[in-house]
Amino acid sequence: MDLFGIETLIYTAIILSGILLTWLFLIPAGAPSRNNRHKRHINSHRPLVNDFGKKPADISVMEVFDYGPIKIMHENGLYTVNDSGIVNTFKSWRYLPVKYQRMVKDIDQRSVKSGKDGYFLDIINGVYHLTLPNGKTKRYDTLNDIPKEIRAIVGK
Repeated sequence: MDLFGIETLIYTAIILSGILLTWLFLIPAGAPSRNNRHKRHINSHRPLVNDFGKKPADISVMEVFDYGPIKIMHENGLYTVNDSGIVNTFKSWRYLPVKYQRMVKDIDQRSVKSGKDGYFLDIINGVYHLTLPNGKTKRYDTLNDIPKEIRAIVGK
């Protein structure tokens, strides 16, 4: 090959790489892909209505259920489940699979359990909130601040 052929090859490679880079930067970042691990089971989202049914309420209700590696978030009737990195959203309790319904019911049962073991521990933003059998709540910054015998009762 002579010098002219090598120069043509180099210029062609530079132009093709420029076109490829331009094409990569012009593709929208939010374009849907087939390997998307997030599934949505929602067609429409109705706002939360107050008791009178006239206007949407100004409050937003959210519960988070932590069941080991599975996190279930309930917000305004929607259930979002993070099961080991796979996120699914369900539009109501009816569409939530039985496996997750059992988990939510189990956590609810443990939270309303009464008797001498009537303690319940919530962890919200890294702060420990301990609900006592009489219904009062105490706040603890670390797990070690909670008395040892109470930690044994709540299973920590």
